[in-house]
Amino acid sequence: MLRKFAFLLFPVLLFSSVHFTLENYSLFYNFEYKSNPYYDGRTFFGDWVQGYFNLEINKKVKAQAGAILWRFYGGDRELLPYIAVIYSPSHHLSFRFGNLEKFHSLHRALYFDTFYYERPSERGFQLSYHGNIFQSEAWINWEREMKKLVQENFEVGFKGNFRWKALFSSLQYHYVHYGGEYLEHHNGPRDDMVFMGSLGLKAGVWVLGTLKLSFSYFYSYLIPDRWLEEHSSGRGNEFLLSLSGKYGEVFASNWNGDGFYHQDGDPLYQGKNLIWLGYRKEVILKNFRLNLVLTSGWVDGVWVPYQKIEVSWKKDF
Repeated sequence: MLRKFAFLLFPVLLFSSVHFTLENYSLFYNFEYKSNPYYDGRTFFGDWVQGYFNLEINKKVKAQAGAILWRFYGGDRELLPYIAVIYSPSHHLSFRFGNLEKFHSLHRALYFDTFYYERPSERGFQLSYHGNIFQSEAWINWEREMKKLVQENFEVGFKGNFRWKALFSSLQYHYVHYGGEYLEHHNGPRDDMVFMGSLGLKAGVWVLGTLKLSFSYFYSYLIPDRWLEEHSSGRGNEFLLSLSGKYGEVFASNWNGDGFYHQDGDPLYQGKNLIWLGYRKEVILKNFRLNLVLTSGWVDGVWVPYQKIEVSWKKDF
């Protein structure tokens, strides 16, 4: 298996500026869900590790070459190549081709965060902008090419965040496409898209920390099969209140939906009413990050708690 990736070492000899990066992400997720029609409970552990050489081509262009090791405890595992080229015309703007940077921090209704671990890699294009007031990211993740008996499959995402003094807002979009124009034996092309817009305010509350209040609006649109000329749409809205301070963040949210659906979203957001009460604590020590999430929720009156522990670190050599 190692010989399969030996060719990745040869480019290292061609560059004078080279360093190696190792990243690790480990996850524990526990869903004690039962008696609800949207999602069955499960518990899983997993690791996702990638190591790659950073090869400086010039001041604006660099390449990365390495491998990804992915495994679920007691389940599947994979070893995959990692190759990317990054063009940065300025300090704030970068364009990536090949393996993408994951963890886009989309809302759970748009993208169920378990998929960041269940899907070992993302590959395609990625454009990122990081300014003082506005940050944005757009990407295409090509998951599967079309073959004789298989539909092509790709996703498109966008996230834009705006922060100015006490005001913050976000625009998010996620689109999933299955092609099939030339597959007469198969279903027609499928399009599944969702949009979110949010607006919020934050304020310091004496020694307690920072209080945030936000409102988000969601819209989903699904074409299950273009050949059948059918479509459906749904809507949702969510109020979120949180208080973050030295000892972590407590939060509460209330979701109300009407026919909302997105295949890559958390299935619980298909419910008409979803309430979350929870606690988050993040610990960052140089290259190490620990994230703990404890929640209790109710979807259409049914209790749905979950717990999550994420451990990640990154080191340059």
